[in-house]
Amino acid sequence: MKSTKIVPGQTSFFDFIMVTPVGMKAKCTTLAEFYERFSGYEPASDEERRSIISELMELIGKDAESHGLVHSINPSCNGGELRLSWDDDKVIYWNINIPATGALKFGGMVEGGLVKLHSQTSLLVNIFDTPENIVPLALKHFATLEKPKKTKPKKKEQLSPVQKFIKEYDGYRIEDACSVASDDFKSYCRKLKSALAKEAKLVGFDSVTLKPNHYDMSGFFNKGDKYVYWSFNVERGDMPTYLTKTDAMHGFLYRTAASNKDFKGGNNHFTDLKHLCVRAYELI
Repeated sequence: MKSTKIVPGQTSFFDFIMVTPVGMKAKCTTLAEFYERFSGYEPASDEERRSIISELMELIGKDAESHGLVHSINPSCNGGELRLSWDDDKVIYWNINIPATGALKFGGMVEGGLVKLHSQTSLLVNIFDTPENIVPLALKHFATLEKPKKTKPKKKEQLSPVQKFIKEYDGYRIEDACSVASDDFKSYCRKLKSALAKEAKLVGFDSVTLKPNHYDMSGFFNKGDKYVYWSFNVERGDMPTYLTKTDAMHGFLYRTAASNKDFKGGNNHFTDLKHLCVRAYELI
C-alpha cells in the first residue's frame, strides 16, 4: 500500500475532523443522537449556537410531520417558538429556552404552550424535561379536543369584540380636527379600549390600558407583575386606518416592559389588531 507523506505543518484529514466544532459536523438524524452530541457542549460562537438550535427545532419538526402535524419554527439565539397544528382550528405554540451562554442544557427547556381551538385560546402550563415530549403531548392534547356539537346554522357569524371593531373600522377615515383630537377619534379610542379589555381577559391578561394621544395611542397589557407595552398610530383625514397590517408602518407595536412606566422595554414586534392580545401574551 502506498503511504501518504504529510509535509511538516500540513493538517491531515484526521486532524481536520478532530478540530472541527461539534456543531459544524453532519447534522443529526434523531433527537437521541442530538442529545448525545450536544448535551453539555459549549458552542464556539453565537452563530454555532443558533445553528444547533435550528437543528434541534428541525428534528422536532420532522417528528411532527411523521405524525401528520404541520409545523413552523421561529428560532432565536437562545431558543425560539415552535408552532404545531392539526388543522386551522387546532394549534399549539411552544416556547423553547436554552441558556444564551455556556454549555447547552436541555432539561426543563420547554415551557407552556398557547392553545388555539375554534378561535378560543388557553395556556398549557406544563414544564417538560426534554424536547421529545412536545410532539407526543400535542398529539394527546389534540386527540382529546372535541369539536362543538352540530347545531342549526346561525344567521350571523359570532365575532369576538376585537373582530367586531375591525369590521367597523378597518379602512375607515377618521375625522381630522388638526391641532386637537376630533370627537370621531375619541369615540374610536373608547370603542377600541372596550374591545381590547374583553379580548385581553379571554386570552389570560388581568387588564389592559389605552391612553389616547394626538391621533395615536399606547398602553400596557398586565398579568401579575408582567407587562407588555403596545402602541398604534392612527391615520386620519383622507388616509384610511388599516387594522389588518402587520408591518412597522401600519401595524400595532408591542414589546416587553418592566412596569407600566417602562416606555423603552425590549425588542419591538409588530402585528395586526386581530392577533395583538395573543401575540402580547406570548411574550410573558
